Amino acid sequence: MRRVLSWALIIAGLLLILSPLVKNGYSIYMQRELLQSIEQSNPQESATDAETGVSALPTPANPSSPDTAPLVQPSLPIKAVLVLNIPKLNLKTAVVKGVTSRDLSMGPGLYPDSALPGEIGNVAIAGHRNVFGSWFRHLNRMVPGDLISITYQGKTYDYTVEKVFIVAENDWSVVAPTDYQALTLTTCDPPGNVIQRLIVRARQSNQ
Repeated sequence: MRRVLSWALIIAGLLLILSPLVKNGYSIYMQRELLQSIEQSNPQESATDAETGVSALPTPANPSSPDTAPLVQPSLPIKAVLVLNIPKLNLKTAVVKGVTSRDLSMGPGLYPDSALPGEIGNVAIAGHRNVFGSWFRHLNRMVPGDLISITYQGKTYDYTVEKVFIVAENDWSVVAPTDYQALTLTTCDPPGNVIQRLIVRARQSNQ
């Protein structure tokens, strides 16, 4: 009996250790597929038609808690909308449409009702910091003056960071529409903590 219990504890421990590695590996693989798909797609495709055909498995969850690990079940294909490039962080990633846990397991996600690059308004993007690829893990390194670019429908839009700050988890004013061409990146702060969010706000610098 003790031997069985010992093996059970060992297996449980291995599962706890391997689970994050499996999730990250899965997300990195799926992100690579999404990035390849959107870079090879017709640049004239609209955001609503930019379906990659990559099927994701995790279930949706509350978008206000982006670091909640989802369960697994069959689901519809994830849609990649644009490509986000942050040279300072050596980050180039496909951004998917939506901010559910299912969406964010594939990469950073565009908030519902977000503006699109080139429009007057706020291009608002959420991303994980400590799970599923951890695309925004080092977002805290950004400072005013840093450059960010977005490629959308074959055109590149450049942004300059104006400020980096912290808000409460339920402060949705940061993703509200703006009267100028803004870009807002959001993630949990500190990593894994859903009480606060780290915000990077940038302004489009080219037309």
